[in-house]
Amino acid sequence: MFEVTLPFPEESLILPSAAPLFPLEGASLLPGEPMPLHIFEERYKVMTEASLSEGKFMAIAGVKPGGSLTEGVFGLGRIAMDERLADGRFNLVLIGLKRIRIRAVTQESPYLKAEIEVLEDAYSQTAVNVINMLSKEVYNLGRRIMEIKKNTHKEIAYADLESLPYDLLPLGMLCDLYSAALALPPLEKRMMLEETDAVRRAEKLIFTLRFELSRLHTGQSSRLPLQ
Repeated sequence: MFEVTLPFPEESLILPSAAPLFPLEGASLLPGEPMPLHIFEERYKVMTEASLSEGKFMAIAGVKPGGSLTEGVFGLGRIAMDERLADGRFNLVLIGLKRIRIRAVTQESPYLKAEIEVLEDAYSQTAVNVINMLSKEVYNLGRRIMEIKKNTHKEIAYADLESLPYDLLPLGMLCDLYSAALALPPLEKRMMLEETDAVRRAEKLIFTLRFELSRLHTGQSSRLPLQ
């Protein structure tokens, strides 16, 4: 379980135009999300060494069952904690920073590296009062679900989100933190990563959280995917 981790202050970072890619089947890294990694393959040990010496950036890339990269949006992260073991392996904690798209793969050996495009959240000319309403709804639903899961010993990814200043955080960031903290299934989490419009992301998350709250109250075992 992790404490709430906000992204590195953007003003202190110069985001890269290229980054090493760490392929993980079924994995998605959202902005603000901590992801523990155990690095043991030789090529990824080389990648980690390079990342630690070049800004600590690393992208989590989705892969298909055959091993080829998926298309769409990936998560760019930065190494926040690194532990080098005696045999050369690493324990890392990667913190999600931004959504990215791959422009071109520029290196395939010994590890993948690509030119990237950083994607900022869009707000589609939505009124401030609507954004505030969506933020409050995400916070209230997420808090209620978290309370139920704590009381029933169900898995949550973060220890506590109640102290988050939800009315001060950007709507997109709030959605990302709750999507990660409430341990959404991989497909739903992936769909949240793919959504670059913060308002649509909030609407999809609210839809899912309402269903999840109903499911927890009634004891249903199925989940309804994001629409």
